[in-house]
Amino acid sequence: MVQSGSVAVGTTATLIVAAGRGGTLILAHRGTAVDIGIGRSDVALAGVDEIQDVDDGDATSGDFKLRVTDLGGKVLGTTDVIPFNETAANVQIALNAISGVTVGLPTGVGSVADPYVITFSEPGDTDLPLMTIVDDTTAGGAGAAVSANTDGASEGWTMVQNDVLPPFPVAQGVSLYGVVAASTEPVDFLLVE
Repeated sequence: MVQSGSVAVGTTATLIVAAGRGGTLILAHRGTAVDIGIGRSDVALAGVDEIQDVDDGDATSGDFKLRVTDLGGKVLGTTDVIPFNETAANVQIALNAISGVTVGLPTGVGSVADPYVITFSEPGDTDLPLMTIVDDTTAGGAGAAVSANTDGASEGWTMVQNDVLPPFPVAQGVSLYGVVAASTEPVDFLLVE
């Protein structure tokens, strides 16, 4: 089975593929700035919330701010200053003050050995870019830092960007969903079993 087609700039294409059990599907595409998602219709996958760790670099004074952006690089907002020895509850309040952002109560105390562990429920089920540290005035340590803990994932989808999707196994049926997120030319796709 081979399916092919073209997706115009700024449009969405959807294919429902009934592939044989035990086979594999390979998806290739040509085009720029393309996001392609694969969803298996026979498996109900749970979404995964983004988790990021924030530490103050073991500072002895100073403060910093956290900037949150979405997948497209748009700045959702920046917190008010967060003192180097802030409580986890106040870090939660600072982040939840940003429109479109909701986090649970972080664990940890914000040190390098025990960072704030921040779980995003909004935007939920999304692999967010790491927050950035801005206006860092911390002193006596290595500087405030953000590191990856757990990448978020949307429910039932695997996303790739500007790449050929690796072969994946077919258990029963597969839903294939292609999106031209931002492109300067049409995108051609080829699906091979």
